Amino acid sequence: MNKIVPWKTGISLQYIIYLISITLWATLAFALPDFLDNPVDNFKSYITIAGYLGVIYFATLPLMIFATSTKTISAIFVPLYAILGSIVAYYRVVFHATITVVIIDAVFNTNAGEASGVMTIGLFAYILLNVSIALSFVYWRYHINGIKRNYVYMTVGVLGVLCAYNISERVKQSLVQRYPYNIYFYGNEYYTYRQKLTQPKEMVTVKEISPVPDSLTVVFILGESIRYDHLSINGYNRETTPSLKANGVISMGDVYNPYTDTNSSIPYIMTPADDKHRDDAQTKESFISYYKDKGFLTQWISNQDMGTTYSYFIKSTDSTVFVNGQRSIWTFDSWTDEALLPPFKDACKNETPKNLIIMHTIGAHWYYNLHYPDRCKKFTPITTTRVVTDNAPCSVINSYDNCIVTMDHVVGEVIQMLKNRPAIIVYQSDHGESLGENGAWLHASEGEMMHHPASFIWLSNKFKEKYPQQTQYINDVSLQNHKTVEYVFPLMLRIIGLDYKR
Repeated sequence: MNKIVPWKTGISLQYIIYLISITLWATLAFALPDFLDNPVDNFKSYITIAGYLGVIYFATLPLMIFATSTKTISAIFVPLYAILGSIVAYYRVVFHATITVVIIDAVFNTNAGEASGVMTIGLFAYILLNVSIALSFVYWRYHINGIKRNYVYMTVGVLGVLCAYNISERVKQSLVQRYPYNIYFYGNEYYTYRQKLTQPKEMVTVKEISPVPDSLTVVFILGESIRYDHLSINGYNRETTPSLKANGVISMGDVYNPYTDTNSSIPYIMTPADDKHRDDAQTKESFISYYKDKGFLTQWISNQDMGTTYSYFIKSTDSTVFVNGQRSIWTFDSWTDEALLPPFKDACKNETPKNLIIMHTIGAHWYYNLHYPDRCKKFTPITTTRVVTDNAPCSVINSYDNCIVTMDHVVGEVIQMLKNRPAIIVYQSDHGESLGENGAWLHASEGEMMHHPASFIWLSNKFKEKYPQQTQYINDVSLQNHKTVEYVFPLMLRIIGLDYKR
């Protein structure tokens, strides 16, 4: 029998091999599935993906040190880790589903009959495979001797996890989307979401200046990463918005938003918040509450997850639909806003004369190629890898503009469903997007074009005939210079005859 020679620290060579092996299994079995659908087409991109996996490997290592610091902990932790990881990895590969706040909410509100529909033989087979491997590692751990001062390993493991999670913001943003860190991150997001639902908000004082409409459909479309200067209705040299032009939309022009990320932008847009009162975004009610107060049926149809900063507003509506709530920006499967059209059509069928329908789009969020159908691939060549800087700048712009074409198509379809009734569409993108200006790309950082989202309004002929005061107000606002997204809240109230002035 080979004698194990402990190092002075009490760690054995066998334990080092054990740690390397169990961490490799955990990475390949539960983290690699996150990358199987990543679009890559060159050696540099594969190296980048390998780098991400390397980061995850070294972030998982301290967790495994803690999990195997004692035989008892390993016997409990490792099999449980395998079961949960198998479930997450299986659904990631088979259904392109990842952990989101919407998914967690669904888990807690799904009955046994609904849950059985997503239980498959393949899932149980993958769980059985990994639990068998986990038990092999537990057996191996029980036969490793020469490990001294177990509390040292536990401490090193905990400190290593904290270090990995906080080493840099870029590393953290990658880790929080991967197992097991995503369990903690989205679990915490869900807790925050539940807490925010219980926090009361205030309604501001408004004045009724005209009768509340007796028959009206108001559609508020939240765009995603659509910048105003890539719309041909705003003078862009490419024909990206033929449908908007044909339907005579009113462009709001260059509208400024101080925020460049979705979570900060949406509450700021939907509430009376302004530059001097930014806290109102979290302490005041959105325009949804005023519509409900005036007898409107309110509905939220979303093609994104439920952000905790605006989840209160979502839950304040009478009904909600999440067409792709299982997806996050880290899933790479076709994910277009055409999916919003069937539930929108259903929403239009209800017999309630007064309706507010909010559509939250995926728009032009990176990776752009996922968010437009083949019929909208108007500009080529397009990107071929998700690492934005590994693509030619012209291909990034082509893919982005194809998302604009898709937005135009989807809004055009919505218009067709509304043109024979008193209706209005207010489109406001949450923020803009950088496309290489001064070396900046995408959003949620700092770049001038991130602050300039697209905004436009469409009025049906019946709306113009029935509500001339509101029509005139909208035309007047469109002619104003130096607008900010702060115009949205008072405009949404004016549509239903309410006047708001701070």
